[in-house]
Amino acid sequence: MKKLTIPFFLTYFVYYAGYTVFSSYIVYYLTGLGYSATFCGIVTSLSLAANFMLQPVGGYLTDTYVSVKRYLMFSAGIVIVLCILCTILVRRPMLCMALLILTAGIAYPFAQLLDAWTTGSMEFDSQLVYSRVRAGGTAGFGIMSAAAGVYFKKFGWDSFFLIQAGLFICLFPLMHYLPDTVSGNSTMRPCPADEPGTGPTGPGSGKRRLNLVEAFASLTGRHSYLLLLTSCTLYWFGHRPVGSYLSIIVEECGGNSATYGMVCAVGAAAEYITLILIARLLTSCSISLRTRLAAACAIEVFRPLLLFLFPLKPVLYAAQILQSFSFGFFYSANVEGFKKTAVPELFNFSVSFGLMFSSVFGTMLANLTGGILCDHFGTRSLMILCIAASLVNFSIVRMRHDLISADS
Repeated sequence: MKKLTIPFFLTYFVYYAGYTVFSSYIVYYLTGLGYSATFCGIVTSLSLAANFMLQPVGGYLTDTYVSVKRYLMFSAGIVIVLCILCTILVRRPMLCMALLILTAGIAYPFAQLLDAWTTGSMEFDSQLVYSRVRAGGTAGFGIMSAAAGVYFKKFGWDSFFLIQAGLFICLFPLMHYLPDTVSGNSTMRPCPADEPGTGPTGPGSGKRRLNLVEAFASLTGRHSYLLLLTSCTLYWFGHRPVGSYLSIIVEECGGNSATYGMVCAVGAAAEYITLILIARLLTSCSISLRTRLAAACAIEVFRPLLLFLFPLKPVLYAAQILQSFSFGFFYSANVEGFKKTAVPELFNFSVSFGLMFSSVFGTMLANLTGGILCDHFGTRSLMILCIAASLVNFSIVRMRHDLISADS
């Protein structure tokens, strides 16, 4: 473990522990307070929409005006305040819903910007490996999932938001030890409209700073970036139909809520081990990005395939472990891929937007399609959809040799 590995590992651990409390238990929390399923659905859907709108803004700001470190510290402070307000105003549905959505809109993009920060900090520590520190997030997610379930069952939901606030407070001393990173767009200086500079980037240079509209336009012109974005979106679409409706599949296999929790916990443990092993492999030998993405897509086929062929309770655990192996390969490759294909002047924007768009759009599309299929044809149709999407994505990764290559 080098100088940045431990603080980044712990930062991921604490953030994903707080993320788990909100994302995994928000429906339980709201229904326990008497809110309807419709209300919960509105909150979760609008939370994704808020993430979709606010993340590009955060990515652009951290490339242009403020470092990721300062932006995330500010965001953590806002989340803490919002959690306290949610605790006070929890019995006022409309106001509570607005606060919940705003909290998610600020907290969710934290993950993508943290990923960009990690990859951008590798210049300060050559031994920093993304998959190793991302394993901290998996550990935080798994441990807090189990711990929060026990706590809420014993003590109730009064401290739901206060636990999140406490965890985000713990982020400040950890982020203090992490480096500031400066992106290219922040060092540019505006130049007259009739003199678009062509000199090198830097203070006093004539190169014009890109605005937010131009930032989006710069991404659309990068072939490799768009191809990677398509593959990553298809990856999320290839597993979310089963993942989003896994609780229903668990019940059909003879399990219950306790079974569901154990399946998730076992999967988190498998994902942690996979990320650590991949980190060790990457420090001793070279495994290409395409190889890791292809492995992720190939392994992704087996969870729905096993559940389709053998809808039994023990198979749930084996299937989840295999999917977690897939996650490990995917997480070790997608962040690095967006780093390689990013617009240099808009590094944080490029990386965080790619991660956000692929996960949010892929998940929303999968949830919508999966819900319709599940209602009309049952859960086995979800498994067929996942198998087909994963096989298509595997073919794209294997056949398109330009998938991961930096645009000139």
